[in-house]
Amino acid sequence: KTLDFAALHIFGADDFVRSEASLIRPHDCDVLVTDYPLIGGGGRVHQSAICVSHWLRQRIRLHGTWSETVGHLPASLRKELRRYLRKRDYRARIVSSMVAKREFYERQLNPYIKERFGTGAVVPNRRTYEAEAEASVLFELRAQGEFLGASLLKRDGDTLFVGRTAFSSSGAAPCEILDFFCLVVAQRLGCRYMDLGLTRPNLEDGVLLYKSKWRPQLVPSGALKSMIRIYPLRATAATMGFLSRNGFIERRSGRFVVRRLSMAGEPVSAALGGISELVERTGLDEMVVAFPGAKQESAAVPAHTRLCALGSQDDPVAAFLRAP
Repeated sequence: KTLDFAALHIFGADDFVRSEASLIRPHDCDVLVTDYPLIGGGGRVHQSAICVSHWLRQRIRLHGTWSETVGHLPASLRKELRRYLRKRDYRARIVSSMVAKREFYERQLNPYIKERFGTGAVVPNRRTYEAEAEASVLFELRAQGEFLGASLLKRDGDTLFVGRTAFSSSGAAPCEILDFFCLVVAQRLGCRYMDLGLTRPNLEDGVLLYKSKWRPQLVPSGALKSMIRIYPLRATAATMGFLSRNGFIERRSGRFVVRRLSMAGEPVSAALGGISELVERTGLDEMVVAFPGAKQESAAVPAHTRLCALGSQDDPVAAFLRAP
């Protein structure tokens, strides 16, 4: 799953061909990806790389009253929610029965994950799921008796965590409605935060982009897994093309950062095109755009964006990876 996730965003497409690992020699590769702490591709574990976690979390902050919480949501989202809420008479219930949680796993969760994510699906095994379900309640949303969607909810301190989630195959309810009612629960419980769940750390990830309409904060996942290390090995056209549209979200000095390389001779504005609103919406702390040569003057550098001059370098990829 790590390989598929990384390859999808390195190639920019999912129609790649997989070969047997025994046939691959690192020195023949443009980019090397590892996710095991003791393997770094021939001693490269200490070299500069693009280092990303397997998962990130997105978190909404709640306020003292429900009207204040709703008031801090983006106006476009409030309008969307009002439109959805007028359409149907929604009913929600909280279920603690383990029998019901197992039924959710078999009838809704597994089929939904496989259909929604295809080859990239990460389906929990029964043992993993039941351990999570034991510490959670099942929050179901229905309308006129029809199952629309459900999530496992768990409170930990001042945060309500939204866990495993599935929706009806009929598509009768938008994802926003289930999240909205989970937010109602979090407010009534007096929580300060609602955790929207796990997302892959890339600006093109579908779950990340959907959840970003709530304007959440990015937070570490807390999982005890080794980092994914992406080593660009050669400054080929393909490697440069990947780095020029790189969207992998790194954790650097306690901040969430995306680093992108501006191609030689290309105006920096091309690397920035259309990205500023996305950077702000996803909760990214900084977008770093590095470029060969001396400092360039830019009349309009978007918020949360920093330009980084690499100077005259024989190897722009190595210079890019070393840049602060």
